Amino acid sequence: MQIKWKRWAPIIYISPAFIYMFFAWIIPFIYSLELSLHRWNLASLTIEKKFIGFSNYAEIIGNPEFWNAVRRTITYVCWAIGLEFLLGLVIALLISRESRLMSVIRRLILIPFMIAPAVVGLMWMWIYNPEWGVLNYFVRTLGIHKVGYSWLGDTSVAMFSIVVVDIWQWTPFVILLFLAGIASLPRDPYDAARVDGASRWQIIKFITLPMLKPVMMIVLLIRTMTIFKFFDTIFILTHGGPASVTEVLGFHLYRVSFMYFKMGYAAALSYVMLIIVIAVCLLLIKLLK
Repeated sequence: MQIKWKRWAPIIYISPAFIYMFFAWIIPFIYSLELSLHRWNLASLTIEKKFIGFSNYAEIIGNPEFWNAVRRTITYVCWAIGLEFLLGLVIALLISRESRLMSVIRRLILIPFMIAPAVVGLMWMWIYNPEWGVLNYFVRTLGIHKVGYSWLGDTSVAMFSIVVVDIWQWTPFVILLFLAGIASLPRDPYDAARVDGASRWQIIKFITLPMLKPVMMIVLLIRTMTIFKFFDTIFILTHGGPASVTEVLGFHLYRVSFMYFKMGYAAALSYVMLIIVIAVCLLLIKLLK
C-alpha cells in the first residue's frame, strides 16, 4: 500500500494544477481555435455560427486596417522597448552599488510598476490635460506655448505621448530584471579586472555587458510578449485616436470584437497576433544567439 501511494502521490499533488490548466487554458484555446474558422457576428439578426474555413484569416490579410495597426504596433514596440531597454540598463548599472541611499532609490523606482495600468492612464490623462495639466503648466511657464497643448489630440505627437507613459510605467520592471542579473554575476572576474587596473567603463564593457546577454534576452522577450497586449492605457487616454493613430493591434482586436461584435474574425485575429509575437520572439533569439 505504501509503495502504491509513493507511486501515485506526485500525480495527485500536481493534478489540481493540471485540472486548472485544462479548464482555464486548454478548453478556451481549442474553443477559440474552432471559433476562428466560423463567421459569428453577434450584431446580425441571425446569431448563428457558420463554418467558413480559413476565410477569416484571408480577410485579415487583405484588410488594410489590420496592416495599419501592425505598422503602428511595430512603431510603438520599437520606441517603447528600445528606450526602456537603454534606460533600464543604464539606471541599473548606476544604482547597482550596495549602499543605504541606493537601497532607498531602488525601492522608490519600483513605484510606477506597482500602479495598475488603468490608474496610470487616469494619472497621465490629467498630466496631459490641455487646460490644467501639470505638463502644460510647465510648457506655459517656460514660454514654449502660451495656450495649452493637446498632447493626446495632435496626430503628430499622440503616439509618442503614449510611449512616454509606457516608459514611465515599465522601465522600473526592466531595471528590476537587470539588477537581479547584475547581482547574480560571479565576482571573480571583477576582482581580477581591478587587480589588472581596469577602469569602471572597461569593466562594464568587457565583463558586465557580455555576461548580461542572457538577461538582456529575457528582458526583450518578456517585454515583447507583454507589449503586444497593451490596451488599458490606450483605452483610457486616446481610445485609439486621434484619427486611429494610436490604434495598435491590442486595441484593434478590442474594436473588432466588442464594438463590431465579429467574434469569429476576432478569434482569428488573436491567433494572427500570436503568430506575430512568436515570430518576433524567435527573431530576437536568433539575433542575440
